[in-house]
Amino acid sequence: MHDAPSFLRRRTAGLAAAALAALAAAAPAAHADSLAYIKAGNVFLSTTDGARSYQVTFDGGYSTVSQADSGRMIALRGDKLRHLERDGRVIAEIVTPVSMTKDPSMSFRGPFDPEISPDGRRVAYTYYWQYTGYDPYCNVTNDCYVKRLYHGTAFTDPNRLTAWDEPGFLRRSGWIDAAWVDNGTVLLSDPYIQPNEDTVLWSPDDKDSLRRWFQDPQYPGDVAEAAISRDKSAMATITDNGGGMSVLRSAGLFYPDYPVRCFEGKIEEAGDGFASPTFNANGTRLFWASAKEGIKAATLPRFTATDCGVLEDGGQLLVAGATSPSWGPAGVPPARPAPQKPTPVTPDTPAPPVAAPTAPVPAQPAGPLAAVEVKLAVTKAKLRAALKKGLALRITGAPGGRHTLAAKYGKATVAKGTVTVGASGTAKATLRFTAAGKRKLAKRKRAALRITGAGAAVTVTLKR
Repeated sequence: MHDAPSFLRRRTAGLAAAALAALAAAAPAAHADSLAYIKAGNVFLSTTDGARSYQVTFDGGYSTVSQADSGRMIALRGDKLRHLERDGRVIAEIVTPVSMTKDPSMSFRGPFDPEISPDGRRVAYTYYWQYTGYDPYCNVTNDCYVKRLYHGTAFTDPNRLTAWDEPGFLRRSGWIDAAWVDNGTVLLSDPYIQPNEDTVLWSPDDKDSLRRWFQDPQYPGDVAEAAISRDKSAMATITDNGGGMSVLRSAGLFYPDYPVRCFEGKIEEAGDGFASPTFNANGTRLFWASAKEGIKAATLPRFTATDCGVLEDGGQLLVAGATSPSWGPAGVPPARPAPQKPTPVTPDTPAPPVAAPTAPVPAQPAGPLAAVEVKLAVTKAKLRAALKKGLALRITGAPGGRHTLAAKYGKATVAKGTVTVGASGTAKATLRFTAAGKRKLAKRKRAALRITGAGAAVTVTLKR
C-alpha cells in the first residue's frame, strides 16, 4: 500500500493511505479565519474547514489573490493589480511599471504573484527582465548577441503606483516569490544565479537589508515559493520544480541557524504538482494547491526549536478545482445572492413592463472610488530645469472644474499650481516651486516628490 499522491509524509517513513484517509475524516472545527483563493477565474473566500464559501468577484479574469489581516485583498487580473474589498468592490487598480505583457518589444514582464503585507500597506510582486547584449565570444549563430532572463521583486502601495526607488518600496533583484515574514520583511527564494542562497530576507525600507539565509543541501538551486508562519515556527518550500514540498521547523531562528526538514510531499501522478503554500498564524495548519485536484490542507504538530512532533494528518482536499490559497485572520462574510443576469427578450418571451416615469433623482457626490480613474502623469524633466521653469503635468479622467495641485517633499509643500479641467477630463498644468521649496531642493541631486490634486496622487523622482 503506498501513500496517497500529493500528501505529506514523515521525513523518515511514509504514512499508509488508509491511515491518512481516516485522520482526514476528522476535519478541524471552523474558526474565524479564512482562505482566499481563485476558482474559475474569480476570487472566493472559504472557511478553513471548507464548510462555507463566498464568491467575491463575478467579472472573471483573476489569476492570483492574497489577503491582508483586515480582510482586504490584492488580486492579479490580467497584468493589473486590483485592491479589493471583501464584498468585491474595487478600491484601486494599478498598472505597474512592468504591466506590459502584451507588448513583445518590451524587455520587462509582470507583475506576477502579488502578496499584500499583513497590515495591508505594501504589495510585493515578481517581475522578469530580458537583457539583450553583445556576446564577447561573438557566436555567429546568434549574430553576436546574447539574451539573458533575470528576475526580481518589486513593491507598491496597494492604492497607488510607487516608483522602485521610493523610500519604503525599494526593489530587490535576484530572488522572487515574496512571502511576508512581518509588515516590513519578505522571505524571497528561487535565485536566478548560482551559487546564491536558496532563500534570503529583504526589507523594502533599506537598500542594505539583504540577509542571506540558507542553501537547501537536498535541493540546491531548486527551492521556490518559500512560506513561513506568523510565529516563525514552521516553513514550507516547493522543490523539484513543483514535484515536491518540504515542511521545516525552527524557521524562526534565522541565520546562523538553519531550518530542519520534518516532512515531505511528492507527487505520484503525471501532471500534478505543489504550489502556493500558506500557513495559519501558529503554523499548525498548512494549505497548498494541487495542480490536479485543488486546495488541500494538512494539520501539523506544534513545532518547537528541537522537535518535529508526530504527523497525524497528511492532508485532505478542501476546495476542488481551486488555486492560489492565501490564509488570513479575517472571517468569511455572510452569504449573499449572486448577481442575476437580465432575462433575454425573445419573440416567445414578453418584454418586462415599463415602469411609470418618476421624478429625477438628484445626482449624488462621487464616492471614494471615483478618484481611482483619475491619473496624473509628469512630463520627463530634470530637477534643475523644473526648479526654474516649473514641473509639467498631464491630467486624465478628472472631473470638470478648477483643481488645486501641490507637490510635497517629505512633509513640506514645495510646489503649487491650479488647473481648469473641461468636459474631456484631460488637461495640462504646471507646478511652480515656492521660494522655500527652491532653497530646500537647491543642492539635492535627486528628489522624490508626492504630487496630489484632482482626486489623484503620484510619486515621482526627479534627478538633477
